[in-house]
Amino acid sequence: MDISIGSYDSKQSFPKRIGGIYSRLTKKGKALLAFLFVLLLFFLWPSGSKDPIHPDSFSRDSLTDDIQDVEIDGASISGILNTSPGVKSLGLSYLSLPPLITQSGLQNYVNGGNMLLSLRSPFVRLTKDAPHMHGYINSKSQISHSDSSALEVELNFKIHGIRQSNLIGDGLALWLTSDKLQSGDVFGVQGAWDGLGIFVDTYKNYNGRKNRNNWPYISVQRNRGDSEYYDKNTDGINTQLIGCSWRDIYEQAENDNLEGSVKGLKVIYLRDTGVLEILVNNDIENDNWRVCLRKEDAFELLPNRDVYVGASAETGELHHAVDVYGLNVKTWRKENGETITNLDDLAGGKPFRD
Repeated sequence: MDISIGSYDSKQSFPKRIGGIYSRLTKKGKALLAFLFVLLLFFLWPSGSKDPIHPDSFSRDSLTDDIQDVEIDGASISGILNTSPGVKSLGLSYLSLPPLITQSGLQNYVNGGNMLLSLRSPFVRLTKDAPHMHGYINSKSQISHSDSSALEVELNFKIHGIRQSNLIGDGLALWLTSDKLQSGDVFGVQGAWDGLGIFVDTYKNYNGRKNRNNWPYISVQRNRGDSEYYDKNTDGINTQLIGCSWRDIYEQAENDNLEGSVKGLKVIYLRDTGVLEILVNNDIENDNWRVCLRKEDAFELLPNRDVYVGASAETGELHHAVDVYGLNVKTWRKENGETITNLDDLAGGKPFRD
């Protein structure tokens, strides 16, 4: 049996055919068709963005401006520690750099790899701008377990070279480990470290769905002595605790670029409260620190023992120079000398969390 909605001339144009069908619809049918047409326009009409939005497409850098200022009365955790009348800081001078090079070498640190040292230099060069270089410094003394209860470590450095910023690698790392650093293939030192590694990665090896972040990138890694823990091929994306992008840290010049700005990386860890905060500064002369990342419930980032502090850098086929201008450590305590166990105590009784 044939079912027809009416006869029509096969030679009619397509618009006329559509018009004929529309004229045969009931009022309800025409209303429904109009509704569907408006709905179709709503979904197809271009939005203000040229690119489709996908949850996995947001980089850590695009989110940084939203998360970096989780504040209490305009202060980061660093600001609270530095302004609260309830706490005091103590610089650990036996871990300071400078002093830099003396006739007998580095005063508070040992060094390794093929790094460059000079008595007249204002910095320690971990790697020169050449392929397959590595270098590291490691504190001669350890940070006591009590001093690491509330710890601040500041690393001042320059990353520079003659190549364009998309042709550089591999980066540098800040370390808090139970054992001394040795030469290896994870930013120049051994892969089986026990402790905390803060990696400033300048070359992106992996561009998968999990790694849509902008580079250079800070990656926080906690290893417990596993030599296979960190995967360089994926930039450690499967093992990192948290990370954030850090733009404009590379200085390109035709010469040794000693005139560029010194960058600052500051790591604050309150062990007993489980809070990690990392601040960055693209020119330490301006003292313009901003929070790059913060992680709560970050317990057991350090081994349950005294730890060494150190820094390392590595280059591969791509390369840049890495110069360290300063490495300083201080601990925080309550005014009565007790360790810090509650963030609310630091904020004058106001709750830190909303």
